[in-house]
Order: sequence, then C-alpha cells, then structure tokens
Amino acid sequence: MILKHKSHLLNQSESVYGDGGTGWAGTDAVQLLTDMNPPRMIVEQFNRMLHQQDFSASDNLPGSEYMEFSFRTELFGAGSADGIPKWGRLLQQAGFSRTVVSSNCVKYTTATDSLTSGAYWWQMDGLRITCKGAYNDVTLNLGYNDIARATWTAKAFGLVKSAETKIAPDFTGWNRSWTVLDKNTGDIKFGSSLNGTTGAITGGTAYPSKGIPELRIGNEVVYDPLLGGESVYIASRSITAQVELRLTPDQFETVIGEVEAGTETSLSFTIGSATGRRLSVFGPRVERHNPEWSQHNKEWLLKLDLTFLSTVGGANDALTIVTR
Repeated sequence: MILKHKSHLLNQSESVYGDGGTGWAGTDAVQLLTDMNPPRMIVEQFNRMLHQQDFSASDNLPGSEYMEFSFRTELFGAGSADGIPKWGRLLQQAGFSRTVVSSNCVKYTTATDSLTSGAYWWQMDGLRITCKGAYNDVTLNLGYNDIARATWTAKAFGLVKSAETKIAPDFTGWNRSWTVLDKNTGDIKFGSSLNGTTGAITGGTAYPSKGIPELRIGNEVVYDPLLGGESVYIASRSITAQVELRLTPDQFETVIGEVEAGTETSLSFTIGSATGRRLSVFGPRVERHNPEWSQHNKEWLLKLDLTFLSTVGGANDALTIVTR
C-alpha cells in the first residue's frame, strides 16, 4: 500500500546540468497543496507492426522514458526584504534569473541563457522516484478574494525508482501566503515603473480589478531523447494574462483608444504591504487586445487579454517578479 498522505516532493537546483542534485535533505522539501497529482512516468512505445495470421495485435518495444510533474504551492514573502522565498528556486527552474539587492529586494526576471535546471525526488510513502535535468512552466494565480498560489508543471529524465526509507520533510521557511484582498493589495496599474534598486513600483494609473487570476509564463518545455545528448529544455516562452477592470466612461474612452491604436504600456500589480511580505509583478511592455465586456454584480467590467513583451529584442525583461 502506498498512501497519499505520506507522499511529498523534494527539489534542488542543479550545479551542472543533469547532475541530479547532491546531499538531499528534508530542507529540500516543497510544501504542496492537497490537490497534488502523482508524477506521470511516460514510457514511449513503438509498435513492431508485425503481420499476424489472426486478429491479435503486434507487440511493442519500449522507447525513451521521462517524467512529468504537476503540482501547486502557495506564494509568500520570505519574511525580510532581501530574503529568498522557498519557491524561488522553482521559479529559476522556469527560466528566471535571480538578483538579490541587499537589504532591499529579490528580483526574478525572465531569462534565455544560462538557465538553472532542477532535480526532483518524489517520495511516495516508501517508494522513491528521482529524476534530473528538469525545467518548469508556471502559472501565477493572483485572483482577488483567493489565496496567492502558483501552478507548476515540469519535465525531467533519468528516472531512478527504488524502495527505501523516506527523508522526513522540513517545511521551515514555507511561510503563510496572502489572501488577495483590497486591504492588502494594490490596484493593477498601467504606465507604472519599477525601481531596479528598491524594487518599489511608482507612478501609473490604478484601476479596480479582479486581480490577475492566471499569469501564464507559457514555457514550452521539451524532452529530447537525442543520442548522447538526452535532455529537457525550454524551447520558447509566451507570457500572457487576462484582466477585468472597473472603468469610468472617461477611462474606458482612454483605454479603448489605446487598445485600438495598438499603444503598448507597462503593467504592475502588488500584493502585501509589510516588509518581507510583499510581492510585485511588473511588465515594462504589455500589449492589450481582444477587449470585451464581462458582467460582475450587475455592473460591466472591461476584459482585456495581455501579452508581455521584452522592451527590445533580446532584453529578457518581459516580466520581473519582486519580493521585498
């Protein structure tokens, strides 16, 4: 018997791609939500397509093998302005670089080169499944009147399965999240700026909203069984989201005019107000499109699709996530 409540996940960032991590300990544990899915072991099958003398099927030969993960965690601050949140390493494995500004903030910015890969250890009661060379995709769930969370998916290879005594998880540092409420959350802002030193958001026009229920990083994570070069990598990225805004008639005229003209803007959204308990997302160049009305408590809100772009080709600054 393998019991779900005795299952947990450990994760490390790899020093060298595919090294599988070292010195696994309880502090590598990831605090999952209860709706976790078991890892999906994918073994490709190749049908031999042999002609049979009866109605029976032809047999198969096994092919390459890799792992897919899907799980959710809470988002939270580290407790100090420049503290590194426990979920930060998962974000780095989703193609973000990390910059710690001493005493001020921690910044995670989209990257293309020198990415950080990961290794996973999935403990299912007494069964251990490990894999390496992993990269993640992630969707940030920052909708109003809900807990701030992240939905992660990952691919990895080099599976090792064994029955052994589990590592007891240590969830120290996995702090309490926020409920995204008006009293602790700023409005969505268009035209704001990010101070690269302090991590503070300044300026811009604020709009009441439903938050950002799904900020999709949109990594295309590929498993490639190339001979002599088996690997997982991020092949492309498309960061998108959707917002619903309460606008006055004058604001509607302005925003729709900008959408119709293809005018791009910056966008920011902040949760929390206390030091060590703040999280901001910032896109310096955001395209707004597909405007339509949505009904909310007998009022009309403007719904917009968003695409996050880099400021110039190769700038790798389409999205920055700040904790401080």
